[in-house]
Amino acid sequence: MDSVLTLMDKARAAGLTVTSDHERLVVRGPKSAGELAQQLLERKSEVMLLLRVRARFPAIDFSSWVLRPDVKGRMGWEPPDLPEEKRWWARYRFEDLPRPEEWN
Repeated sequence: MDSVLTLMDKARAAGLTVTSDHERLVVRGPKSAGELAQQLLERKSEVMLLLRVRARFPAIDFSSWVLRPDVKGRMGWEPPDLPEEKRWWARYRFEDLPRPEEWN
């Protein structure tokens, strides 16, 4: 199975435009790329996440980033060479962290 980044690259090469309209994934382009468009729609949550990240951080090249799970299995994008000790967010259950009112 191709990564979402690979699918998005293939979509661009096939002439597809992939955007979001609130919670809708919008894929437009030639009918000849219909199978690729269907693959993108089947992976809507991943594609929407990638679109949000790219919109927020347009100067960062995410082409080599990978999806990795945290302790609860939630997926997050990160660089493939990120050392385990830098993955602090993946090791903690956020409900176990002190609340702001407990910081003092």
